[in-house]
Amino acid sequence: MTNLMRPLFGALKGNAPNHVVDWSADIAKAFVDTKKALVNATMLVHPLPGAQIALTTDSSDYTVSAVLKQLVGGVWRPLAFFSRQLHPNEQKCSTFGHKLLSLYLAVCHFRFLLEGRLFMAFIDHKPLAFTMSKIAEP
Repeated sequence: MTNLMRPLFGALKGNAPNHVVDWSADIAKAFVDTKKALVNATMLVHPLPGAQIALTTDSSDYTVSAVLKQLVGGVWRPLAFFSRQLHPNEQKCSTFGHKLLSLYLAVCHFRFLLEGRLFMAFIDHKPLAFTMSKIAEP
């Protein structure tokens, strides 16, 4: 989602609040594509107290994103979405760093829904998944 919105972020970067944006074909396409992606996304559901929840995160060189979802009737349904553009110093991180940062930022963002509950975290980076699966010996 955040990659779809990248031209929109670029048009707004560093501009004053009342700045007029030059509405180019790329920006118009990004706007329409973002609207379609949001409309085509599954309807958000309300959290159920006993439902199993999971956090799925992803990142690129420029953005991080996540979806918090719950298992309802054997199907994962989205509760909420999160995305943000990476700051220039964050963009310098390794792939491992980006993946770990996306998980950290998502947990911080959804803290009020995750605190005190067991949840699964889905990530698409094998070295990070391996690191997170290790349990330290006391």
